[in-house]
Amino acid sequence: MEQIISNQTSQVTPTASSPPPPAPPIITAPPTKKTNWLLILGGCLIVVLITLIALFGFGGYFINKYLTIFKKEILPKVQVTPTITETQPLVTVTTIPSPLPTTLEKNPEDKSTADWKTYSKTVSFKYPANITLTEAEPGNPAISLSLFGPSQKKDTEAYDGLFLTFYLPEKLNGKSFTSYVQEQFSQEQKNLEIIGGTMDKGLEEIEIAGLKGYTYTLTGLGTHQYIYLPSPKEGEVIKITNSTVDPTNQGFKKTVEQILASFKFIQ
Repeated sequence: MEQIISNQTSQVTPTASSPPPPAPPIITAPPTKKTNWLLILGGCLIVVLITLIALFGFGGYFINKYLTIFKKEILPKVQVTPTITETQPLVTVTTIPSPLPTTLEKNPEDKSTADWKTYSKTVSFKYPANITLTEAEPGNPAISLSLFGPSQKKDTEAYDGLFLTFYLPEKLNGKSFTSYVQEQFSQEQKNLEIIGGTMDKGLEEIEIAGLKGYTYTLTGLGTHQYIYLPSPKEGEVIKITNSTVDPTNQGFKKTVEQILASFKFIQ
């Protein structure tokens, strides 16, 4: 019995305790980068500024280019028509320069008219050599200047050419110069009603070579400007008609201005 107990005792031997399981490794998350919002905002502002500078630069260029074209090409073509009010005079003044401006008085050999002819009977004026002059004669108290344009036909109304007529002085018959002109103007208005013409420009004051007179323009068989100037001889008036038409820009109107600028009465 004791042997059995000792055998059992010898068989029961203490066992060592098992080691604890290893701890799992600690996994740490990588550090997160902080967003630099100030840097991003600054970059955006720089992009916006560059874009605005580019826009203003191109915009300024095109605006400047448009203004240059407007001033050079568009603005000179714009014609401003004044509005007539009750305070404006019914008679306006048109001035044709005197025959010898101050800059030409010291140089009588003006190249533009140096080779022109001079008419000098009752009245005096200069005219180009290529213009036909028809003297006044009984039944036709008029000195006529004419130069046909490319399309003008003979014995028709004036529609292409230079046509300028100086009538010999007429008597006022006791009327004043102004009342005489107004009477002629009224008569022309009546004639236009009959033939169906139009009064293009009403009665206006005009000054030719220092002489003050009146003018009006009408359209009947052609367009005609009537000019009345008082003669230095008391009680007389001279009439000038300008029927010049220049559809092909031959310079006829400029020539008429030069002829009228050379006009004067012979004392």
